[in-house]
Amino acid sequence: MFHVQVMDADTDDPIGYLVDISPGGLMVASEGPLEVDRRYHLRVPLPIAYLGYREIELEAIASWTAPSLHPAFHRTGFRDLELKPAQREVLDRLVDDYHLRAAE
Repeated sequence: MFHVQVMDADTDDPIGYLVDISPGGLMVASEGPLEVDRRYHLRVPLPIAYLGYREIELEAIASWTAPSLHPAFHRTGFRDLELKPAQREVLDRLVDDYHLRAAE
């Protein structure tokens, strides 16, 4: 589940791991709850180069947070993803490779 780390691009601090993604947003698992209704500038270092990218940056708003089934983590949902079209293609490939897409 925890293969792709998500960083705060402004502070370079890790905030958690990418758990799920859909056209409307993404979910991150972190060690504690993240601030809701805050716009985050996120950086996702990629485990391998995708289409020439070693990382992607995006902005998104944290819209909810809840305890995870795993007691050491919280889940946070992000909406209103803002990223460049080429980076969206990279993100789609990452999702397919790591099976992050939510079940329909």
